[in-house]
Order: sequence, then structure tokens, then C-alpha cells
Amino acid sequence: MESFHINSIAFLHLLFLSFSELFSELFSINCTVFGQCPQAESLALLQLKRGFTFVDQHKTWIPTTNCCNWESMTCDEWRRVIGLDLSNQLIEDN
Repeated sequence: MESFHINSIAFLHLLFLSFSELFSELFSINCTVFGQCPQAESLALLQLKRGFTFVDQHKTWIPTTNCCNWESMTCDEWRRVIGLDLSNQLIEDN
């Protein structure tokens, strides 16, 4: 079970980075002027969330809010997502 948990985290991280790069290329939107993370990053994270069942539901992941304020998120000074900490999360595939 521990191995599955670690492999799941690695997979989710790679998946997030892939979506982030894809959306950054397709929708080159920079929302740092408004103090929010780029819309492409929010969309990629919400897509990731839809693909899995998180036991604690990640209730702070609301589309109309700044993703830098979402649970498990780390952003840099330009409000770009640089980290997603899903350690100690129970995650199930949908």
C-alpha cells in the first residue's frame, strides 16, 4: 500500500506538470497583475481533481478563487504554482 501511495504521488506530480505545460502553451494568460495564479494553472489543477477522489475533498479548490490559496498549493512570488503537496492524502482513481 505504501508503494502504491508513493507511486500515485509521483504520477500525479508528473500529470500536473504535463497539464500545466499544455495549458500554459494553449492559454498564455498571465494573471500576476491581478495577484492571482494564471487561469491555465487553475484549470489544470481542477482537471486533475476531477480525475481522482480525494478523501478530504479539497474543499478550498473553488474555480472562482485564487489557486495559490488552495489547500496543498505552493506558489512563487509571481503567483505561479510551483508545488502541489499530496503527501498523506488518501487518493482513489475515479
